Amino acid sequence: LKPGINKIYYGAPGTGKSYKVNKDIGNGDVIRTVFHPDTQYSDFVGSLKPKTNLDSNKNTRISYEFRAGPFTEAYIKSISDPTKSVYLVIEELNRAPAAAVFGELFQLLDRDADGSSTYKINISDPDMLEYINQRISSPVSDLKIPSNMSILATMNSSDQAVMPMDTAFKRRWSFEYVCIDYTHATNGSLPVAVSTSNGTDEMLVPWSVLSKIINQVLSRLQIPEDRFLGHRFLTESELLNADLAKQALSGKLFVYLWDDILRHGQREAIFNTEKYNTFGELSAGFMRGESIFSEEMEIKFREAIRIIPSNPENVYLIDGNE
Repeated sequence: LKPGINKIYYGAPGTGKSYKVNKDIGNGDVIRTVFHPDTQYSDFVGSLKPKTNLDSNKNTRISYEFRAGPFTEAYIKSISDPTKSVYLVIEELNRAPAAAVFGELFQLLDRDADGSSTYKINISDPDMLEYINQRISSPVSDLKIPSNMSILATMNSSDQAVMPMDTAFKRRWSFEYVCIDYTHATNGSLPVAVSTSNGTDEMLVPWSVLSKIINQVLSRLQIPEDRFLGHRFLTESELLNADLAKQALSGKLFVYLWDDILRHGQREAIFNTEKYNTFGELSAGFMRGESIFSEEMEIKFREAIRIIPSNPENVYLIDGNE
């Protein structure tokens, strides 16, 4: 068994952070949860909650019982079988006030060389203690993360809905940046109209090429790298055909760029803002087959992709390769 760890995977949206977590986990037991702004300590660890039951006369009665949260379930799994790795996976860690959600468990995140918690804490909730001891062979009176239990989390630090994490909390985690990898980009192409002397011409641009071109422009604008387009920002199901691809471009990619990334006066670097003043105008123009990109973007499209005019099958040259 590998020693238990606390690890956060972070990077641009669409880089496959959750995929990377699943790949690293392998065959271990997994308890998975997703943090959101309303997530609380009682959701993460567990609490006493009402439950309806039917008595012998078929009348509804309300009783209370401890409902375990994902942390408690992962803890019980790891204690019950010390020979197997258990992973508590937290998606979108920083969408909730993480330090508050962990509460007193914060103390357990310091680990010894074998992966177990350096310090113990007393279990202050008697219902939680009873729930745990009913499900393990050797009763416990305090809490300590065992060496076979890891906590893995994903987060996108650029998202506007995220909450900051304090330094004391972050230093108890290791971090792995998940890079953009165009060689593993989603397969599929997108129809893009560019201006010509005769009006417009539509070319099919592979997603790997389109995302790379846009990211090059964002880099020139000194946009932080974790706001770039990940190689899996668009999925295969969104690129199955030209109609779906156009919907994905307009309804997902362009919205992200227009409203989130370039909202502070930089839209003209990617879009033709002289012709399209609002996103509604831009989207409508794109769906009509108009060229909505800036001159710089169109130049980059032509440099990356060249249509062979004499070829009846419209073979494309992409970065010099057929």
